[in-house]
Amino acid sequence: MRNRRVLLPGLALLLLLPGCSAANGAAAEPVEPPEEGEMVEGVTVDGVGRVTGVPDVLRATIGVEVRRPAVQEALDAANAGAERVLAALRDAGVEERDVQTRDLAVYPEHHSPAPDAPPEISGYVVVNLVEAKLRELDRVGELLDAVLRAGGDDARLNGVAFALEDNAELLEAARDAAFADARAKAEQYARLAGGSLGPLVRLVEADAATPMAHEYETDDAMAAARQDVPIAPGEQEVQVRATATWRLE
Repeated sequence: MRNRRVLLPGLALLLLLPGCSAANGAAAEPVEPPEEGEMVEGVTVDGVGRVTGVPDVLRATIGVEVRRPAVQEALDAANAGAERVLAALRDAGVEERDVQTRDLAVYPEHHSPAPDAPPEISGYVVVNLVEAKLRELDRVGELLDAVLRAGGDDARLNGVAFALEDNAELLEAARDAAFADARAKAEQYARLAGGSLGPLVRLVEADAATPMAHEYETDDAMAAARQDVPIAPGEQEVQVRATATWRLE
C-alpha cells in the first residue's frame, strides 16, 4: 500500500496509513530529532496561550517646554523647570533608576513679518522630557499633579502608558496554555486522520508578547493629572504562541 500525503488548510500533515510502514513493514526506528530545515512526517500546529494580569508600572513622559526670545534665556528657564520636575519626582519617592531622559531639543521658531517677507527668528524653544516609571499606582494621580505643579506653566505631560513589568509567572502560565492548545489541536487532527499522536519532535516559541493595556492621549492625561483624578490600570494580556510538531502513529 502506498503512503498517503494528506494536506489540510493551515496544517502541515504527512502520515502513514495504519498497517503500513516506511520500509515494507520494517520495525519502527527510534525517533531522532529533526535536522534544521528537515521535513518532518507528522502534524504541525500553532498553539496560543493568553492570560491576564494587573499592570504594576505606569510610564509617564513628563517635563517642560519653554519658549523665550533668546536661546540662553530659553535654556536657563528650561533647566530650572526640569530641575523642579526631577526634584518633585524624587520627593515623591521615584528612584533615579526609574527616571530617564527621553527628549532634549533646542530649536528656533520663525514668523513672517509680512505675507511676502522671508521668515525671521521670533524666539527659541527648549524641550526637556523624561520618562518616569511610577510603581505606586494608587498614588499616580497625586504624584502627577505634584510634578506638573512643580513645572508650572511650562510643564508638559506627553502621555502615560501602563506596563506589566513583573510578568514571569504570567508568561509561564501562558506557555502552559499555548502547549495545551497545540496538543489539543494535534490530537484532533490525528483522530481525523485515523491515527494517534506519537512523540513530540519539535517545539518553537514563535511569540511572547505583553501588549499595552491602555495609553492616554496627552490632553486627557494632563486633565486627569491636574484634577488628581484616579487612573484605572485595568488588566493586561500576556500572550505566547508556540509551534509544535508531533509524529503520527
